[in-house]
Amino acid sequence: ISTATRDGIKELINEIIRILPTIEKDEYIKVEHDDDTKEELVSDFDIFKNEDNEFEINNKRIIKLLSLTDVYDDRALNRFMKIITGAGVIEKLKELNAKEGETVKVGDFKFDYYPDEDEVK
Repeated sequence: ISTATRDGIKELINEIIRILPTIEKDEYIKVEHDDDTKEELVSDFDIFKNEDNEFEINNKRIIKLLSLTDVYDDRALNRFMKIITGAGVIEKLKELNAKEGETVKVGDFKFDYYPDEDEVK
């Protein structure tokens, strides 16, 4: 099989189409997500105001996770936000009195902080 010359691609696809219906459901690999991994991933983070008056999140794992996230894909970005929210990052921003529209920096990426609509007074 060669993606460069496309040799064997058609045969591979036909073989997948032929075999897939014969696979028992139990043979599929089920991926389970452990809620503890979210906490472990970003359990030790630091948030501070930097010299540009931005809230900066300092954690290698969060920065790595963001570097693997397609920030132009809403689903991927929502997943990233769900993980850091579950780990307490957004709650910490609230504790630090982050105001609507303030800049939050993670690595080289910046976004504006907007609390949940029901929390805005």
